[in-house]
Amino acid sequence: MRHSWWVLGLWALGVQAVWAATPWGSERLSGAELSRMPLPMVKAYVRERIAQQRLRGERAGADTTPPELTRLSVAPQSVAGEAMLVDIRASDKGSGIMRLGLYGGERGQEVSLAYDFPAPRWSLAETLSGEVSRYTPPGPVTLSWAFLEDKAGNFVEYEGEALTRLGPLQTTVINPLGGDRTPPELVRGVIETPRTRLSRTTPGSDDARYVRATLTVRDLGDPQVAGPAMSYLYFCTLDGQSCFGMRSDWPGPGVAQAALHFGGQPHADAVRPGVHYLREVALRDHAWLWRTYTSLRFPEGTDDLSAWFPEGDSILVKP
Repeated sequence: MRHSWWVLGLWALGVQAVWAATPWGSERLSGAELSRMPLPMVKAYVRERIAQQRLRGERAGADTTPPELTRLSVAPQSVAGEAMLVDIRASDKGSGIMRLGLYGGERGQEVSLAYDFPAPRWSLAETLSGEVSRYTPPGPVTLSWAFLEDKAGNFVEYEGEALTRLGPLQTTVINPLGGDRTPPELVRGVIETPRTRLSRTTPGSDDARYVRATLTVRDLGDPQVAGPAMSYLYFCTLDGQSCFGMRSDWPGPGVAQAALHFGGQPHADAVRPGVHYLREVALRDHAWLWRTYTSLRFPEGTDDLSAWFPEGDSILVKP
């Protein structure tokens, strides 16, 4: 049996999204949402859920046993713009497998998959097929991280030796056009709501929509131009106790420069009043190449974001 999913180049859908807290709060993210997130954020989400299930296991007698991945084998060769095949073997003794995720590539996410099964599966022995983006550069691509989730919300992750022992994980991508080897870059950013309120709504409606921003993003490509696909903005108070984020997608490939617009309201129960500074900007193009900018205002920071946000890098959130 075969299932189809996007591997390299899950085309953005032209939608805008907002999340809060860490930054997803208590909500369960879908496979499509996880596929569009930067790999470090996906790992943080999965590891937070693993920690939660350990606490849950201490308090209740429900299913707390995660699924097990026993075989993962990638076809030795794939062609850009065509299908890539992956053989998978997995099982679950409890509530049944509902999702798997596979990530890999030179920058950790030139391969990206988070697949939701329509019904619980207690045993998987299937060949999955996915499309390799036409912008993927030629050469080897290796899966480096995987996760499974069951219906009860139990996660398990695999990387390093635990993953490599499952089977051959490398495919060689054939792309006579050369692909895109250059990640997108930030040209300029504008926070259009430097002051806002948790209670604010869009004029003339009940829709909560109090944060707006615009990024100008450029993708030079090398030698192909995949074009900007997606961007994340992540805001936090300096103590890190209140955070929220926004996502904006550009629907079509091949555009060298684009203006990405952000708008929406984070979950009010997870955001408190106070000054929220831009902590991180993450950009992705349609070749699944990422570039991340992290503010020097925070301990992990490496970039002075005022160079790209000359009009300010903060939002004062009022009640």
